[in-house]
Amino acid sequence: MSDEEGHSGTGGSSSTVAQPSTNQSPMFHQISPPQPLALQPSRGVAKNWKLWKEKYNNYFVISRLDQESPQYQLAMFNHTISNEALKVIKTFSYTEGKDSNNWRVVMAKMEKHCIGEVNEIYERYCFNKRDKLSTESVDCFVAELKTLAKTCNFCDCLHDSLIRDRIVLGIKDEQTTKNLLRI
Repeated sequence: MSDEEGHSGTGGSSSTVAQPSTNQSPMFHQISPPQPLALQPSRGVAKNWKLWKEKYNNYFVISRLDQESPQYQLAMFNHTISNEALKVIKTFSYTEGKDSNNWRVVMAKMEKHCIGEVNEIYERYCFNKRDKLSTESVDCFVAELKTLAKTCNFCDCLHDSLIRDRIVLGIKDEQTTKNLLRI
């Protein structure tokens, strides 16, 4: 037996190699869940929630949690969110017909807790007051405007033109503004 065969750990037979289960991705154990959700008001709870939710939804897909039982999905959600957030979740009440064992229902309640009701007037005020910072790149400014626009409830037919107008008005460099107005 050659040195390679002696150290393969399979005894020369590839059929004894353990295969990952069909329930899990082969990389499941290498994927870390998102960091726990920070709920301190000084750190922007709504902003933290939106980012955490996006990361958790990605984690859910990548780790193939949809192939697990609803009980397992809820347990993983509760385990991942944070101790502080779990205490909040324990205070939720559910109306009849709402499934408290469905992690998506729990997530929706957590979202309402973190974000509350959207104040369209305030969201549009923030959007319209946003100017490009002198140290900020145009790409970052545009990305921030697009993020702010998501909560403004702009109709589809005006969405892009309102962002464009805010870009032109928000850039304080006179030469750049003149160039934008010529386009």
